[in-house]
Amino acid sequence: MFNTAWLRFSVIVLLVLFFSNANSYGDCRGCCSHHGGVVCSNGATACSDGSPPSQKCKEKNCNKCGTQTKTTPNQKQYKLIATEVYHRKLYRHWIDEDGDCQNTRQEVLILTSQIEPKFKTKKKCIVVEGKWFDPYSGETVTQATQLDIDHIVPLAHAHGIGARSWSSKEKERFANDFENLIPVSAKFNRKKGAKGPTEWMPPNKRFHCEYVTRWRKIITKYKLSEPSRAIASVDQLQSQACAQH
Repeated sequence: MFNTAWLRFSVIVLLVLFFSNANSYGDCRGCCSHHGGVVCSNGATACSDGSPPSQKCKEKNCNKCGTQTKTTPNQKQYKLIATEVYHRKLYRHWIDEDGDCQNTRQEVLILTSQIEPKFKTKKKCIVVEGKWFDPYSGETVTQATQLDIDHIVPLAHAHGIGARSWSSKEKERFANDFENLIPVSAKFNRKKGAKGPTEWMPPNKRFHCEYVTRWRKIITKYKLSEPSRAIASVDQLQSQACAQH
């Protein structure tokens, strides 16, 4: 009888803990209209592709970050900035700046392919095959459809640390800047979402030094306002990663 009573008590406790935890995160199904799911980024619930969660998501009280711990003033400032309204459409891409029918995505694929790429038609507007080294995974990819063109400093991240105040033209320039673009396996780009180096790094450790170095270069180039604590953390990551090379 004792064992039966104890078993019932244990089951009740587990059920209470389960539903308590579920309520703290809310129902996050159908929150994101594009590819990718819901993630906790910089202390805020967001879609992994950078698009804003739907109104329905807010009504269902979706919260992927759970209960937040006490933060320092710098961390609080960073989270407040990062949660300001962002939409991917604000950053126009991919553009065909020179009018040759090849937009930014296609030109990046052409420039980075290790062999002469193959095109969908004789007009050579859309790349379908080539040979690309994916620095995030360390693997070689031959099908263009398997690649995303990643913004090393994600659009949503940049928006949260200063880009939100830029003109439409400045946003467009940032979104199509070759220095901030890199072809990578789609699955890793979507896992990264809008995260910075302190939250996500490529699985391929040999690329860590270059990745963080390029991140810092873009942040400096566009005078984006990372909080001092975030800068210090990224600088530490850079020192550690580059010391191994």
